[in-house]
Amino acid sequence: MAVAIYFTLIVLGPFAVAPLFPRDQLHFLSYFYSAPVLICFYIDTVRGVAGLLGLVPRLGGTESGCSVRGNNTMVDCTDGRLTEIPVSLLSNLTTDLVFSKNRLSAIPTIHLAATPNLRFLDLKSNFITTIEEDAFRTTPFLKELILDGNFALSAIHVHGFRHLSNLVKLSIKLTAVSSLSRSHFEPLTSLQALRLVLNTFITAFSSDLFAAIVALVEVDIAACGKVSNALFTQSLGLSTLPLLIKLYVPPIVWS
Repeated sequence: MAVAIYFTLIVLGPFAVAPLFPRDQLHFLSYFYSAPVLICFYIDTVRGVAGLLGLVPRLGGTESGCSVRGNNTMVDCTDGRLTEIPVSLLSNLTTDLVFSKNRLSAIPTIHLAATPNLRFLDLKSNFITTIEEDAFRTTPFLKELILDGNFALSAIHVHGFRHLSNLVKLSIKLTAVSSLSRSHFEPLTSLQALRLVLNTFITAFSSDLFAAIVALVEVDIAACGKVSNALFTQSLGLSTLPLLIKLYVPPIVWS
C-alpha cells in the first residue's frame, strides 16, 4: 500500500503543482515525463523504495554489505545502503571500487586514501550534493569515474577534478549540475570519453568548454537542456580536437 501511494504521488505530483507556475515555465513537465528520464527515475525509485522497506538483500561476503573479489582487487558495495565506505575492506591492492546505489552525501576523499592504486570508481545513484576542491587528490591513478544518477549533485568546484590527469572516462549523467567551465576539465589531459547526458539544468556552455581536453575522442551531451548557439561545435572548442570522432548533441538546438 505504501509503495502504491508513493508512486501515485510521483506520477500526479507535478500536475498538482503545475497551476502554481506560469505556462512559459512548465517545460519541466515535458522533461519529467520524457521516456529516458522516466525509465531512469522509476528504476532508481523502485530500488530506493525496496531498500527502505528492507526488500533488497545485501551483497554477500561481509557484514558491511560488500563483497571482495579478484584477489582483493575489487570491492563491490552495490545496494549496500551504506553512508560511508568501509575502509577495512580497502587496501593498496584495490583497483576497482563499486559503491553505487548507496547513501554517500559527499566524495569520501579521506577514505579513498586507502586505495592509492584505484583505477575504477563507480559512485552512481548516491546522494552526493557537491564535488569539493581536490576531491580526488588521493586517487591520482584513477582511469574511470562514474557519477551518474546523483540527482542532488548541483555544484562541482572548479578544481574538483584536479589530480585526475590519468582519467580516461568520465560520466556525469542525470544530475542537477547547472554550469560547467573550461577550468573544470583542464586537468583531464588524458580524458577520451565524456558523458554529460540528461543534465537538463545546463542551459548554456561556456566558450571553448572542451578545448583543453586534447585527447577527447567521444563527447555525449544529449538532452542537456537548451543549448543556444548556431555554431555549436565551434563554441565548445570541439573543432580544435583532432581525435574527436563521436559527438552526441541535444536533438534540438535553440537559436
